[in-house]
Amino acid sequence: MSLALFVDLNGDGDFCDPGEELYNAFDDNGSTGVSFTDIIGNGSVQGGETVRIVVSDSPISCDQLPECGEVEDYILCDPCPDEPYIEPFWQECPSNNVCELESWPIHVLDGNGDPLLIIDGYSFLWSDNSTSDVLYGVVAWQEYWVEVTYPNGCVYTLYYYKECCEGEVSVIFDECPGAQMEVLLEEDIVNHDPERSVPTLEDKENALRAYQNGDRGLGEDCDPCVGGIVVITVVDGDGIELTNYETISITDNNTHITTQVNQTQFTVYVDTPYTITVVVVDANGNTCEYTHDFIYECCGALSAPTNLQISGATLSWDPVPGATGYVVESTNFWPIECSCTNPISILPIQTTQTSVQLPVGADRCFVVQVRAICADGTQSNPSDWICVGGSGHGKGMEVLIVPNPNNGEMVFNLHTQDDTKVSIEVYDFQGTLIEAFDTQSFSNEATTLSWDGTHLRKGMYFVKFISENQQIIKKLIIQ
Repeated sequence: MSLALFVDLNGDGDFCDPGEELYNAFDDNGSTGVSFTDIIGNGSVQGGETVRIVVSDSPISCDQLPECGEVEDYILCDPCPDEPYIEPFWQECPSNNVCELESWPIHVLDGNGDPLLIIDGYSFLWSDNSTSDVLYGVVAWQEYWVEVTYPNGCVYTLYYYKECCEGEVSVIFDECPGAQMEVLLEEDIVNHDPERSVPTLEDKENALRAYQNGDRGLGEDCDPCVGGIVVITVVDGDGIELTNYETISITDNNTHITTQVNQTQFTVYVDTPYTITVVVVDANGNTCEYTHDFIYECCGALSAPTNLQISGATLSWDPVPGATGYVVESTNFWPIECSCTNPISILPIQTTQTSVQLPVGADRCFVVQVRAICADGTQSNPSDWICVGGSGHGKGMEVLIVPNPNNGEMVFNLHTQDDTKVSIEVYDFQGTLIEAFDTQSFSNEATTLSWDGTHLRKGMYFVKFISENQQIIKKLIIQ
């Protein structure tokens, strides 16, 4: 007959740590006896622990239950169940904000919030060896402790430490920086560090292009929503740009990605919730951490997608700044310009890309439009419609760059209604002509042209396709 008594002293769920086997005996004669009171009274058990009692016909191990026998687990009663705590002695504090005071008193309260007093039989030993029920002269950034003995003999050790980080941080949006916006973005692009930047290099280049084109509206009418990126400056509670800081980081609350920026002025996406965290070390070496949540909302200004192109079954369009996705849907009307024998509607197709595969077929045609989706779920106005599979499809020239973005190796897919020469011109982000060449496209035949741009640096380019009666400009991203 075996009998064992285990106690989970450290609360880790097992009974094999040192000191957790209080009794374990095997009697070949078939009987054993022990006084549990004597064992538990050794002082190692305080109450609240899990106790396991095991009875078996074979020897007992702490980590293996017997095949034959009985196992019982119990929770010991906690003889000291109170949860006292320390707080300022508010009755003698001239302010409800102790950080405004040079020093303040503290005292101990029980779990119900009632003060513990010497007159009621409690005794105290503070970290400065004083024995009063109130400790005076407490200051910030210093740790204090007290050992409290209750009338029933229970002893609690409590700690008190107060950080006085009374500053604030915030951000201001530079909505109309004028020409400065272009300078900031250009510098940001040249010095782009993916480890310390929130927007991607591609999105910075797109934003700069947006500010440089005709609808940027510099001056009173400028709008960060045009480029999808806004400049922010980290400031203190008085609105003054921070100068004394240890680190600055920003967390995208959609993706939960944190970026260590360590500068007070930088760019972020519009319509994205962020938390900025600033760590400051004061003259005395004390560390304070401040946080601030913000978002620059643009959803009401989301533009409709433009430049819809169909090539085979692939529908593509230009990206919309600030959009988090797109939905392709049938129109609620049928334009007379699009004629076919079997018109149908399609179910909406939602995507985060700027192209989708459509369910085209020889015996079907449909008219679709595209809407941009903002971070809050709102949608833009619809794009211009495009006819797919009908006689209104394929007018003029259609162009697709595959893949896009790419690593410099790509294919230009051309489709023209008539036999025509097509001139192709590649421009860099600043509008400088990089390369120009011609190709021949034949009526209703797909023209595939491979082009090698691996000699170009990473970034955004523009490819212009010029036929006899049409001109199309496509954005090209080399990664």
